[in-house]
Amino acid sequence: MRKTRVTRLMALALLALLVTIPLAGACARPAPAPPPTPVPAPKPAPAPAPAPKANPLAQIIEGATKEGQVFITATTDHAKAASIERLRKEIREKYGADLKISVTYVEGQAGILATAIMEHKTGAVPTVDLQGVGGSYIPEGMKSGALERVDWKSLVPAGTPPEVILQQPDLRGSIAYYSNMYGLLYNPDKVPAAEVPKKLSDLADPKWKGRLGIFNYASHWTRWTFVLGKDKTMATARSIMKNKPLQGGFPDLNNRYLIGEFDLAFMHNTYVLPNRAKGVPTAWRNLDFIDAEDSVLAVRTRAAHPNAAKLVAVYLTSPEGAKFNAEIGRPFQYYPGNLLYDMREQGKKEGLSVGGLETTQGLLDLVLTPEYERWQKEIQLILQSG
Repeated sequence: MRKTRVTRLMALALLALLVTIPLAGACARPAPAPPPTPVPAPKPAPAPAPAPKANPLAQIIEGATKEGQVFITATTDHAKAASIERLRKEIREKYGADLKISVTYVEGQAGILATAIMEHKTGAVPTVDLQGVGGSYIPEGMKSGALERVDWKSLVPAGTPPEVILQQPDLRGSIAYYSNMYGLLYNPDKVPAAEVPKKLSDLADPKWKGRLGIFNYASHWTRWTFVLGKDKTMATARSIMKNKPLQGGFPDLNNRYLIGEFDLAFMHNTYVLPNRAKGVPTAWRNLDFIDAEDSVLAVRTRAAHPNAAKLVAVYLTSPEGAKFNAEIGRPFQYYPGNLLYDMREQGKKEGLSVGGLETTQGLLDLVLTPEYERWQKEIQLILQSG
């Protein structure tokens, strides 16, 4: 009986213990929760790749293709039907743009520029897209706003000589496409090598009386006056007039040379190769300096076909364009493989300096002043005295 009671008490104690343990656990302070795992900040989205720069020349080609045509003023050689067709073909093959190209030769660059300025002032659509002019006419055209200042550097292909893009501030925005050289054209069968004049003043020698021709463009005589000195050149011109030289523009002078009216002439180089092709002996010599003048192209402001104009200009100044120009009789002094380049290099070997608007310091400054006009009038009076 007693044993049973003890056993019962032990069972009750064990039961109480089992009940107490969970209650104690339930009443205990809960353990702190572990700190939350930090969520990493989202990585910044990568910056979008910059859009590829549009190729300026590709944009010009696309625009020219849409425009489909272009109106140009240039030389008589560029205005020939065969030259225009060849130019169109070469541009189509190189760029894929088939352009209807119209080239007009207009006598008198001052008149061309005056028309451009008037059209610009009146807001008229230019009758010409791409204008070929002498460098001395560019400053006035740019200043008036009639000519556009084009960034040619971004358009010309590799291999284009840097001299092609004119850098003088008053000329910037135009681009050269062929060159002329002014000096002595002569018949080597009639003028012995030992007697060929080497200086402008040599043309005053009485032995050339009745055998000499000279161009009568006072504007270019004035450049020689600046390079050689005003008093000296004016005196030389008066002395030359005593030889009663035949005078005229370049085409007229050369025609008279071809029929033998004179043996030597102060003029430019354009006719050397054509004369030889006609069987007339013709040679060339630089005189006091290498007078190489670039003819340039400028795009008209608000041109009806601006992209086509720029594309034609880029081609004409490229290596392929220089080959085209040389083969139609308009070589470029900066590309080897033509007579003009050889003449320039020969002059350098002889120690002659290169003169021109880009290379002769102060010449362009004079051209832009009224003094230049006064010098021209003085020279003109001297030429008329002959």
